[in-house]
Amino acid sequence: MSQIYSMAFAAWENKVVAAQNQLVSALQEENLFPLAYQKAIALKDKRARMQGRQIARVVLLIGPPNLACASDVIDGQRFEKVDTDAFIGLLADEGSFLESFKDTLVILTNNILARIHPQRFAAIAAKTPYTLYAIHDYDNHHWHEMSLQCGLLADAYFPAHLGDFGLLGRVAANIIPGVPCGSIQWTKPFLEKKLETLFDQPRQPGPLGMHNFYSKFTHRNQVIQTLSQRFPKVGFSTDRDFHALTEEEKWQEWTQYDYHLVVPVNNDLPIRFFDALISGGVPLIPENLRVQTDFLNIPRDWYVTYGADFLLSPGLEFPNTSTFRSQSLTAKTVELFHIDHIIADIKCLVCDHRTNDQSA
Repeated sequence: MSQIYSMAFAAWENKVVAAQNQLVSALQEENLFPLAYQKAIALKDKRARMQGRQIARVVLLIGPPNLACASDVIDGQRFEKVDTDAFIGLLADEGSFLESFKDTLVILTNNILARIHPQRFAAIAAKTPYTLYAIHDYDNHHWHEMSLQCGLLADAYFPAHLGDFGLLGRVAANIIPGVPCGSIQWTKPFLEKKLETLFDQPRQPGPLGMHNFYSKFTHRNQVIQTLSQRFPKVGFSTDRDFHALTEEEKWQEWTQYDYHLVVPVNNDLPIRFFDALISGGVPLIPENLRVQTDFLNIPRDWYVTYGADFLLSPGLEFPNTSTFRSQSLTAKTVELFHIDHIIADIKCLVCDHRTNDQSA
């Protein structure tokens, strides 16, 4: 224990701690207030314009893989898919297409915003004053410049991961937490059909853990590299694009294994956690992610955790998956975490936020 204390005291000199302290100081800068003021005025003006108006249409901006697997009708509500390039065409449109976005809720992700470009998106938003924009940010744990743009440009901003909202909290009052990424790999009808025979075939224990390689996330890369020495199906997918596979190809890969290793980029609860659940597998996640799963009310017996000691342990006994896996449990996770449910949650939360807003 004394060694831990000495290491903790030494951490005061750590450059990470210094950077965190610098961030706290930077958040005191006066130039952040004009941003906060302008955002507050914009939100107030939007509330005033939309007062008494009903959302008549919900549009999803799609660009595979983001939102492309969503259903056209969810809980009786039609969700209209509009290609991102067609939406960009609003900049040049002065006719019926532009008019059709009146009294519309538009849902998009941070990746779609990046594809449109924030400056172009701002110009479109200015042309659609009776449109509400909700942005689901999959990357608020690391893509901070884009998260700032999302928070400033959205009417409702949904960060997918718990984190430090110090900067966004200073300049935007439209943050709605608690909506995770969910699973975006398969359509709902595809999953419902596969559930019928989900556990007919035996699975290998695994774990399966093929991750994309990101050069700047060296700690994550080291964890994956270390575990790849012990587990043959853990490593980097350097020779293919997983998103380019068909639904069936993805399903065949994920349902071959009981356990699915999750190595986050930066304390995030990534999409692969939800992919594992809805394909009948057991996510294997770092212990520190329990703060996020607990926040989302995900039962602890739906997944298994590992600590830093796991990386250096010569062996590990995985629990018997019969205590985790069942067709009814998998069906429940599909209802909770498929992208359809995530989108429906966003729509409901935007409507509730409008109804309950008592801002001066």
